[in-house]
Amino acid sequence: MTDDLSDLEIAVLCDLLENSRANLKAHKRAVLDQLVAKKLVEPAKDEPTKFQLSDEARHVLAVRGVGISGG
Repeated sequence: MTDDLSDLEIAVLCDLLENSRANLKAHKRAVLDQLVAKKLVEPAKDEPTKFQLSDEARHVLAVRGVGISGG
């Protein structure tokens, strides 16, 4: 699963990790639909009009070292 993600898909996952209410531009919105289809993004439990990362997406980002700070 992690090998077939594009850089843009990873960027959208990072945007959502940073801010679940991220205002995505049109080209990223299309990528969001792809991520939903891959079950990496799902509707937020508390607000279904917003999106959150699935556990699998969090794992994908962790494997890539996203969110790990050296400071």
